[in-house]
Amino acid sequence: MLDYQQSSFTASYGDNANLHTSSEKRAKSIAPINQSALRDSYSDDTMIFERIRFVLFHDSAKKSDTFQNKLLGKFRDELTRDLRHVLEEEAIEAGMIHRGEMILERAIQLDASHALRAIEQIVSDEEMPELARNVLWLLANVSIPDSDWKLKLIKNALESKSNGLREAAIRAVENWEGEMFVQQLKSHRDSVPWIREYCEDVIQDLSE
Repeated sequence: MLDYQQSSFTASYGDNANLHTSSEKRAKSIAPINQSALRDSYSDDTMIFERIRFVLFHDSAKKSDTFQNKLLGKFRDELTRDLRHVLEEEAIEAGMIHRGEMILERAIQLDASHALRAIEQIVSDEEMPELARNVLWLLANVSIPDSDWKLKLIKNALESKSNGLREAAIRAVENWEGEMFVQQLKSHRDSVPWIREYCEDVIQDLSE
């Protein structure tokens, strides 16, 4: 697991972390992450994703399905542990960059295939509804080019029994936008009045 007491996650985002109107969405004008500062914040001997990436690309003798499944499990467990750590230390606040977003972005940058599969497993784990909700909440602020993966994630989250996860799914659509996501919301009628109202508001906002 990353040692956050020894690693600084300070990066330059600029001073304009504004909120969007009533939806409290993060302003899209936030300055890009200072990648140099972000790279300097990690220690080579503690960066689990770097070690996993090395194994993935250099251990050509272990490409069996069994090995890959074990590797994915390791990836997921380490990612879960690190996300739990930062979420316990730092609350999620609308309009503010969260360290969990950096972890998710870094994981996807290093190995998108395994990272997305691991994230999907975390978000769909009904035994960890609070973590699943928080991770999806963070994902709403992460750039993920795979629209099909995001659509599947939203569809599954909207079918969850967790009110928090369904709310997070709607918020993700609000941030990601896109007609395919709006259509997914239109096909969903939530049983909880306030979530249903939120869903209808997002559909209206994104349809204008």
